[in-house]
Amino acid sequence: MGVAVEQQDYLNRIIVISTELTAPELLAVCQDAEVILGRPGNHAAAAPRTMDIDIITYGNLVLSSEGLILPHPRYWERKFVLVPLADIEPTFHDPVTGRSIQQLVEGCPDTSSIERWDQVGSAVC
Repeated sequence: MGVAVEQQDYLNRIIVISTELTAPELLAVCQDAEVILGRPGNHAAAAPRTMDIDIITYGNLVLSSEGLILPHPRYWERKFVLVPLADIEPTFHDPVTGRSIQQLVEGCPDTSSIERWDQVGSAVC
C-alpha cells in the first residue's frame, strides 16, 4: 500500500509481544533490526524495502512525538493490518476512538485483497 514503484509481492505479519522496553526503546530496537536486515537508514517513505517494522499499538498508550505516533496513524486504513489483528486480538479496541477491531475492519477503506499465508500454500519465504 502506498508503494511508489513496482515490486514483488511480500508478506505482512502481525505479532503481539510483551516487553519491558518503553515505546521509544522498542522503536529503536525495531529500527536497528531493519538496518541489520538490509533496509537503508535514509529510505523514502514509499520506496521498496527488504523489511519494514511498524509498532501499531503499545497497549493503550496514545503518543505523538517526533519519531513515534501511537497508535500508528494509518493502521485503521490498512486491511493487511486489521484483518490479522482481528484474528489474534479479537477484543482489541482503538485507544483513541474506542472502536472495536470489528468496527475498524468493517469501516476500512482499503479494497485490496489479502491472502492468508496458511491459504497460499507451504512455500518457504
